[in-house]
Amino acid sequence: MPDYVSYGIEWCEEKNYPVDRCLLLVSRKLEIPTKRIYISLCGSLPTETVDRREEVDAHGWQKTLVLAKLSIHVRELNIPETIVVAEDMEMRTIILKKTAVISTPMVSSSPAPTASTNNTSPAIDLSRLSLGSNYRKLRVFSGHTTDKSKDEDKYHVWRAQAKALIEEAETEVSQSEKKRRLREALRSPALDIIDDLKKDNPQATAKDYLDALEVVFGTTLSGEELYHQFVGLDQQAGEKPSDYLSRLQSSLRQIVQKGGIAADKANQALLKQFLKGTLFDQLLLVDLHLRDQVVNAPTYLTLLGQVRRWEEECQGKTKKAKAIGARIAHVAKVEAVNDRKSEQDLAERLSRIEQLLANSACSYQQQSTESTTPPNSSSQSRQPRRPRSYFCYKCGEEGHMRRSCQNSQNQELVNEKLIAALHQGNGRRHLRRSDQMSSDDQ
Repeated sequence: MPDYVSYGIEWCEEKNYPVDRCLLLVSRKLEIPTKRIYISLCGSLPTETVDRREEVDAHGWQKTLVLAKLSIHVRELNIPETIVVAEDMEMRTIILKKTAVISTPMVSSSPAPTASTNNTSPAIDLSRLSLGSNYRKLRVFSGHTTDKSKDEDKYHVWRAQAKALIEEAETEVSQSEKKRRLREALRSPALDIIDDLKKDNPQATAKDYLDALEVVFGTTLSGEELYHQFVGLDQQAGEKPSDYLSRLQSSLRQIVQKGGIAADKANQALLKQFLKGTLFDQLLLVDLHLRDQVVNAPTYLTLLGQVRRWEEECQGKTKKAKAIGARIAHVAKVEAVNDRKSEQDLAERLSRIEQLLANSACSYQQQSTESTTPPNSSSQSRQPRRPRSYFCYKCGEEGHMRRSCQNSQNQELVNEKLIAALHQGNGRRHLRRSDQMSSDDQ
C-alpha cells in the first residue's frame, strides 16, 4: 500500500497547491465523472478545484484518487472521515499538512496519534482506510434461471457468503458501505429488486436487502418441509462420503435458517442422517465408530476431517493394491511370453528332428533297395526272353517230347544236342532245371 500522505504532498507540489489547503480523497474505482464529484464536494466543503487520478496498488486493486483544493485552511474545518460523492458511494478523506507529515502504512495496527496543542490536524489511521477500498468482493449474482453466467453461484451459496461478509464487517464498515458491496455484486433482475425496495423504503439496511432477495429467490418451503426432504437424502452411486456429508450440511443450513431444527441439535441430526444415508461405504461407519458417537455428535468440521482422512487412507491402499496387481500382471505376461517362445523353440527343434529322421529313413530305404536289386536286373528285364527250344530225348528231333515219340531211338543225336544245350546255359551260366533233368524224366 502506498503512503497516501506523502503521495498527496507530492501531488500538491506538482500542482503548486498549498498543502494546508488541500484534501486527498481515496476510494475504490468510481465510474462517475469528475464534475459530479466536484459538485458533491462543494456541498460540504469550500472547494475551489479538483484533480483526479486512477491508480492500481501493489495488490492489483483499482482506485480513484481525488485532490481537492480548498479556499481556506484545513485546520479551520471539521472534515468528516468519509464524504458521500454519489448514491451509496463514499470516499475516505486524508488530511495533508506539510509541517506534520505522518507516514503510517495502511497495514499498521498502531493507533493514530492525537492532535497536538498547536492545531496540528490529527493523522488518519490508514489501516481503517483499507476497509473501504480493499475487501473480499462477493461473486456476481443475477437470479437468471435460463441465461446464467458461468461464474455465478446458486442463490443459497451466494446468500451465505453475503451474510457472512456483512456480519464480519458489522463494526468496521458503515451501513452505506455494506449496501454498496451488495449492490456491486448484483445484476438485473436481482438488482431491480433492490431498486424497488429503495423506492418503498429509502432507509432500508443491508439486512433488508438480503431479506428482499430471499423472498424472490429463496425457497418457499418451511423448515419442517425442508427437514422432511433432509431425512430422505441418501448417498448416490459414485459419490464420495465427504461429498455426501457436505451436501447434507448444505441442506441442514437452510433448515436451521428456516427454524426447522434448533441449532444445538444440528450436529446430532447431521450424524444420524449420515449413518442412515451412507449406502456404499459401510466400512467407513465401522472404522470410525460413528454409531457410538450419536449421543455426543461431533461438529461438522470434525466429522468431515475424519471422513476425508479415512478416504485418503483407503485411496492410498487402493493405489498400492493396483500397483502390486499391475506388477503381478506384468510378471505373468512376461512369463507367458517366455513360455510361448520356449514352446516355439521346442516345436522347431522337434520339427528339425522329424525332418532329419525322415531324411535318414529315405536314405536307408534307398540303400536297402539298391543292395537287394541285381545290378543287371533292369537291363535283363528290358531284353525279350528267347523262346525255349526243346527236343526229344529218344530220337533227338525237335518239336515233340519223348513220351509222344514214335521214331526210332537216335542216341548219338540226343547227346549232341545235350552237349550244345549245356554250353548255351540259361544266360547266367547255369543249366535250367528242366535241362538238368535226367533223360528218364523226359
